[in-house]
Amino acid sequence: MTKNTSTQNWALSYAEAGFAVIPCAGKKPLTEHGCFDATTNPEIIERWWAQFPNANIGLCCRADFMVLDFDVKYTYSEMGIITGVVCDGIADREHLSKMLGPLPHCPRSITGSGNGEHSFFVTPNVRLPGQTRVGGTGIDIRIGNQYVIVEPSIHPDSGKRYEWLHPLIVRRKREWTKAPLPNLPRSWVDWLFGSTEPQKPRREVVRPDFRTVMDRILADLKKRGRRHDRILLGNFAEVKAKAAGKWTAILEYLCPGIVPDPDSPNRWQACPLCRKPAKFKLFDDFDQSGTCICYSCHPQGGDGISTVAWLFDIESMQALNMVDLAHHTGQV
Repeated sequence: MTKNTSTQNWALSYAEAGFAVIPCAGKKPLTEHGCFDATTNPEIIERWWAQFPNANIGLCCRADFMVLDFDVKYTYSEMGIITGVVCDGIADREHLSKMLGPLPHCPRSITGSGNGEHSFFVTPNVRLPGQTRVGGTGIDIRIGNQYVIVEPSIHPDSGKRYEWLHPLIVRRKREWTKAPLPNLPRSWVDWLFGSTEPQKPRREVVRPDFRTVMDRILADLKKRGRRHDRILLGNFAEVKAKAAGKWTAILEYLCPGIVPDPDSPNRWQACPLCRKPAKFKLFDDFDQSGTCICYSCHPQGGDGISTVAWLFDIESMQALNMVDLAHHTGQV
């Protein structure tokens, strides 16, 4: 691609290579849930950039990669002359390379500030850090549900363009694919993350039993003199409209106790399925939309129908019918 290639075409190329993107205003996501909305779906991407044609591109790390952000910031006089250094991640990198060994060749970009760099690596199997800035340095770690701004985005302060030194995507046989990502050297992993203890194997997910719950729904319908085979079930739009504002009650009816602390939205909690602490979150509009996410076992998140499909490990249409039948019981 050239410097004249549109931002939308760049976003579509990243997505074709398998990297999820979001549109950003400067460095701020333009979607409601930020990185949780990231996608590789070209139709959604085209719709976003039709709405925000000048948007920057945010590339979400997820499990695909991690980034070392070598930040460089200066202080300036009123005349625009550099008077001091706030942080110098490039100098920190050179110092650490002497101490820990050099970093391998990797996809690398110049940030829009014109001074910093992003280096891309395979995500190591370690506990995720509680903070992104490596103490006492100008180095940030971007990992998991975080994102970085990439070419051809424009830095909101400097007005300069992000540019690849060694690209993350390459053109092969008329298709965009991922460039090879190296592993971080073990010495760097130890120093950056403090602990190289691998994550424990994922616990077995204990799901509610679909058939048992459906039998209870049918029994409740019978109590009301209703037969499920004579109920005209609604479509997605109709069912979601009926469920709006009732998702806590719906999920508590389908699986009592499955919603952890519904009065504390937007706080990371233990997942009700995989039980991992601080991995699960109800969004602040949960009762309205049913939107939640578990970084461990439900990383894509989704609305209430998706939540039910995830909880019971069923197809979306089964989840839709289940929710609609629950409405007809009169219990929600």
